[in-house]
Amino acid sequence: MLVANLLDRRPYDFQDLVAWRQLVPLSAAAVAEQTGQDLVIVQTVTDRTYWAMLSEGMRDQGFEVAHVVLDCADQVLRRRIAADGVEAGALGWRLDHIAAFDAAREWLTRDADLVIDTTGIDAGDVANRILSAFA
Repeated sequence: MLVANLLDRRPYDFQDLVAWRQLVPLSAAAVAEQTGQDLVIVQTVTDRTYWAMLSEGMRDQGFEVAHVVLDCADQVLRRRIAADGVEAGALGWRLDHIAAFDAAREWLTRDADLVIDTTGIDAGDVANRILSAFA
């Protein structure tokens, strides 16, 4: 919707759209209200200002925000991105953003409520660690 309506402002990264950062908390609140369920929102945000805006917006909507960083060795990340058949069209975009993640890694891991090194563990183990940390 945003891309279709903001074609003249199309950024390289959709997170640069202020409207995206404003709508994420509102959309999350609408989904939570409709489903009555807790939400897990999966998104890598490497701009600290954007993360502040998103997390503040989520708290303003009544959410308790737990900031989890999934980290791994660079070569493992590249291999996982290349092997992803579900989002294969995002391959180039994802690879282009690894440098931004590397640059943000220090503040991301310092400010996170939980950091998990996923280098040697599978998705099920990651999910179990998150669940046990916040249960």
